Order: sequence, then structure tokens, then C-alpha cells
Amino acid sequence: MEELSSSNVFIMNTNENISRHHPNEKNIDGITPHDLVWINEIKQKLKENIRSGTDYKITDLAYEMAICDRSLRYKIRKITGLSPIQYFREIRLDMAFELLDSGSCNCVSEVAYQVGYKSTGHFTRLFEKHFGIRPSNYLKLPIRFLEN
Repeated sequence: MEELSSSNVFIMNTNENISRHHPNEKNIDGITPHDLVWINEIKQKLKENIRSGTDYKITDLAYEMAICDRSLRYKIRKITGLSPIQYFREIRLDMAFELLDSGSCNCVSEVAYQVGYKSTGHFTRLFEKHFGIRPSNYLKLPIRFLEN
């Protein structure tokens, strides 16, 4: 498991203090600082499982988070505005974008496989719909978006 950086510990402590002193404090959408910490934990768990190549299901995540499936689905939708499947897909596509952008993968099928897609065609359609460019065309760009 990844170690928490000092900034993550600071954010968690700050959010705990806010929640303790202002338990009903919410932003406009009704999302508390605790919700943001929770969804970040979900995101990290999903990324870990994508990297490990395991077949991770919503029920597995719910068990790991000690919450029932229905509550997990509700809470993810409340915080992100997406269904769990849409949220999982978004995370996978963002990871694929990072792999393409870093240059660590030179072919689309390798990227698709690394983020859990068995069909390169399906991955390509989803990637193009999400980012507006085919992954193969992105690989051909002379300048990458995430370069320092």
C-alpha cells in the first residue's frame, strides 16, 4: 500500500478538524470534506487494483470499504455525479492517458491491456469519446499535454 504523503496527512487532519468542529458544513452540492477524503480513498483502491490486473468488482470494493453495495453506489453517485461503472471507467481512461502521455507505452493495445481492457477497439472508442482524440493519434502528437 502506498504511503501517505505529508500533504495527504495534512488534508486528512484538516478535514477531520473541520468535520469535528463543523459537522454539518457542506459545500453547495452537499459534499463534506469527509466525502472528498473518502472518494480519494476509493480512487486509490481502484488504481491499485487496475495496476495489479485483478478483476475488481463493485462488490469487492464495497466489502473492502465496509459498506453495502447499495450505499457505495449511492455515495459514489452523490460525490462524483457518476455511476460507479462510469467512475471506474473514467479512472481507467485517465490512467491510460497518463501512460500514453508519459511515453512509457508505445502501442495502444499495451495501454489498453495495462488499464484492464481486453478489447483494443472498445478501449479506443471509449478513449476517443472521453478525450476527443484516438489514442493512436495522440501517440503521434509531437508535444504531450502532461510534459513538465
